[in-house]
Amino acid sequence: MHMIARRILTALLTPFLFLASCSAEGDKTAVSVQTLREKLAKDPTTVVVDVRNADELSGPLGKLDGVQHIPLADLPSRLSELSAHKNREIHIICRSGNRSGKAASFLREKGFQALNVTGGMISWRSSFQNANR
Repeated sequence: MHMIARRILTALLTPFLFLASCSAEGDKTAVSVQTLREKLAKDPTTVVVDVRNADELSGPLGKLDGVQHIPLADLPSRLSELSAHKNREIHIICRSGNRSGKAASFLREKGFQALNVTGGMISWRSSFQNANR
C-alpha cells in the first residue's frame, strides 16, 4: 500500500515541481527586466513595444525612452507596424506583465519572436530604484 501511495504522490507532484523549476530566463517566451536592461545597454536598437493604454505612459510608472507604443487593444489592427521587426526579438512590456504576456502570445501566433517582459514597468521601476540605492 505504501508503494502505491508514493507512486500516486509522485505522479501528482511531478508536473508542479517541473513548473516551479522554470524561470523567466529558462522560458524562451519571457525575459526579466534585468535581461532587458542588459540587452538595451548592449544594443540600443533592441525592439521594445509598450502595450499599456496611452494615459498610463504619463502615470507614476512613466515610460521607457525609444519604445514603440501600441496599446493591447490596437495590436491586431496595427500589426503591420511591427512587420519590419519580424526577424528580430520583440520585447513586450506593460504595467505588470499580464497584458504584455497576452500580446507576446498573440504576436508569436502571428510568427513574431515576441518575449514578455516579466513584471512589466512595476519591476522595471523597482529594479531601477534598487540599483540607485
